[in-house]
Amino acid sequence: MFDTTRLHYVDGLVTGPIPEWGRFYLELGAKLADEVCEGTLWRVALAVPTRSFCASLVATGFVAARVMASSSTEDAHLHALRGLQIGHEVSLARNGRRLKGKWRGFRQDCLTGEEFGVQVHSRASDGKSYWYPVARADRVRIMDADSVALPKSTRGKSVPSESVFARALLERDEVTTGRVCTVVLGRITLLHHELVDSTFCLAENATCRGSLNDIVRARRFVPQGERATSDVFAVRRPKARTPGRAGESTLAILDGCSTLVRLRDVWRQKSWVAVLDRTDRRFWEAVETVNAECVRRRSDHKLELSSRLPHGVELVTWQVGAH
Repeated sequence: MFDTTRLHYVDGLVTGPIPEWGRFYLELGAKLADEVCEGTLWRVALAVPTRSFCASLVATGFVAARVMASSSTEDAHLHALRGLQIGHEVSLARNGRRLKGKWRGFRQDCLTGEEFGVQVHSRASDGKSYWYPVARADRVRIMDADSVALPKSTRGKSVPSESVFARALLERDEVTTGRVCTVVLGRITLLHHELVDSTFCLAENATCRGSLNDIVRARRFVPQGERATSDVFAVRRPKARTPGRAGESTLAILDGCSTLVRLRDVWRQKSWVAVLDRTDRRFWEAVETVNAECVRRRSDHKLELSSRLPHGVELVTWQVGAH
């Protein structure tokens, strides 16, 4: 998990560290990223004085932890490339586009050291090969087919221009996981304000600014065709009742008492976090729902968090068996 003290908010000309409760929500999301796995479903209920930024920060912590953990698989990716046959179909990220090509293997260069190569076919060249240092192996994706006949022209498709702010905060060159790993269900206008409209900066560099969505990359809020790491659904829309649209996501964040009451059964196959605003008129109905869900718990195992529970916040966690 990134150092949460480096994340500051921006309010006009004023900047400052995010409050203690904000760091707690980030840590909760990061902890769930470590704990949520196949075969075990987590249930987390938060009773908060106000829902403001709670779901957005939990999602940010979850996605950030997954992105940072994915970097640990780089060695495995390089190992897979070393076992690849010459001519195997791959795709290559180059100049903001992803091109289909053939794997050329590795070679030693007297200046740059070990390199890998991919052959692509463009209008400018017939089967040109591009060679990169092994440190840039993340540019290559392995395709399913064993070999490929290159088309006469490969124009590629756009790949996301990743945020300088996100790369600096997470201290990673790659700030997406390549798949949707969480979904937030709530009011779109509120979530857009928190994820997109609100500005944050780095503690050590107030000019390096961005939004939480630079990390979360909600599909609804990124340009069409760019890679998303999360999604946001409106509670009353059909998508909210279709968990299959969330792809491989493992965590659903139910933002609001009404969201929990309406959708907990729909999202039963996912781990979920419920954010219960004490000022919500359906708060006590949501509390009764949480109590009824607790009866189904598989164990009393609790999430161990290093941050102190913020004043006015109550937290209940439990596990249930996968259905």
